[in-house]
Amino acid sequence: LAGNREAGGFKPSHQLSTPSSAIQPEIQRILHVMGEAGQLEEEVDEFVGKKTDKSYRLLEEMLTKLLLELDSIETGGQDAVRQARKESVHRIQAILEKLERKGL
Repeated sequence: LAGNREAGGFKPSHQLSTPSSAIQPEIQRILHVMGEAGQLEEEVDEFVGKKTDKSYRLLEEMLTKLLLELDSIETGGQDAVRQARKESVHRIQAILEKLERKGL
């Protein structure tokens, strides 16, 4: 009986850990890219300078690389992946536009 209780107590926690490992690798890559984009956006928000500044060009290049990374993610015909990728691309484009507006 004690063994049954242990097994029963183990199952729920096992089920809780499943979703993270069940996330598709494509979605994980998109989440990773968005994490990086979020950090870059903070730098964009703090940016003061000209479009010719090295820091401006670096931010622009890193954001562009994230777009290329998203571009390389295959959707495999999965709508959820396609939608997540599309939203991420729009998000990064918005950050790039914000950077352009700040560059003098």
